[in-house]
Amino acid sequence: MFHENEWFKHAGKRSDPGGADAIPESYGEFVYYMKYKDPASKQLMDHPYDHCFPVYLRHDINVVDTNDIAEQSETIIDLEELPWVQPIYHLTTSIDKITVNDDHSLVAFTLDIGNTEVLTGGVKDMRVNKVIGGLKLNNVCQIEFTTDNHILYTETEGVNRRPFKVSRMSLETLEPITIFTDSDPTHFIDLTVSKDRKFFVISSNTKEDSEVWVIPRI
Repeated sequence: MFHENEWFKHAGKRSDPGGADAIPESYGEFVYYMKYKDPASKQLMDHPYDHCFPVYLRHDINVVDTNDIAEQSETIIDLEELPWVQPIYHLTTSIDKITVNDDHSLVAFTLDIGNTEVLTGGVKDMRVNKVIGGLKLNNVCQIEFTTDNHILYTETEGVNRRPFKVSRMSLETLEPITIFTDSDPTHFIDLTVSKDRKFFVISSNTKEDSEVWVIPRI
């Protein structure tokens, strides 16, 4: 999972400067990168200014001629494509995290609409170039994919937005199933994937102790 200001932390396991200095980076069979969109002209630019917002794109790793990149790129996330982000909020909405499934055909994302510090999640199917309709996850902070393209996600509660529950959802039925809940208000849940990508790791942490559960990534 990677963040806007730590571009490709998930793939590269490192932090980037972000913003205007965001670095294109290879991940699997693609190169992922970021541009900035002028909402008036709809043009994509390399550097931001006050009245634009970031757009996330990718192209095949075999495209090496810079003259071909724009034509052969596909958009991952453009706020104008999200039906539940109204135009009035485009300039005050930020992408928090992005993750992809194993074959890069699905992209999950969380975003802060209007700088409220409350995150909303969604999934885009890159095979049809559309955000999955009917899927809008409120009060989430993490989304990960199973090997069979279901999703696991953490939900938050309260004024401090404590991650307290992990749920699983089929992208076909969109029916959530709770698989883990921690009702202790001092505990904060974290959901990660093991380095070999075979397991989910659910940790419940306080300042004084930590508990960890490991489940197969299926």
